[in-house]
Amino acid sequence: MIPILTEHSEQASFVEEVNDRYRNREDFIPELFFAVPNGAWMAGEGKRKFGLIAKYKREGMKKGVGDIHYLQPRGEYHYCVIEMKRRDKKTTRDGGLSPDQMQYLGAARRAGAFVRVCYSAEEATEVFGEYMELTIQIEGEKQK
Repeated sequence: MIPILTEHSEQASFVEEVNDRYRNREDFIPELFFAVPNGAWMAGEGKRKFGLIAKYKREGMKKGVGDIHYLQPRGEYHYCVIEMKRRDKKTTRDGGLSPDQMQYLGAARRAGAFVRVCYSAEEATEVFGEYMELTIQIEGEKQK
């Protein structure tokens, strides 16, 4: 049986591939491509965990925010959001998305985002490539 890669491994591979593949493209802005590290795992353990979670929430942390964002408008979209999931989640209820994630992704779509849920680094790389092929929007103008 082939082991299922972790979401972390898939996401790290995807980010590495994007940074490598697009680093020399003039129309890629690496500063606008980033991960949103979101979740209780960031907060540590024990009493400290609950204090840090409360602190992060006061600072604006929200549950369900997509894993990867690229803030360059392209095509009809204002920005790109990719939510990463393990391969084995694809066939589960709601594709492995939590209610908070479904709510965030729906709100992002309504706000004009290109939103995709990806179940492997390869799938995410392909989806990001689709986004990168869309026409760039600059100050109300469209360019390629």
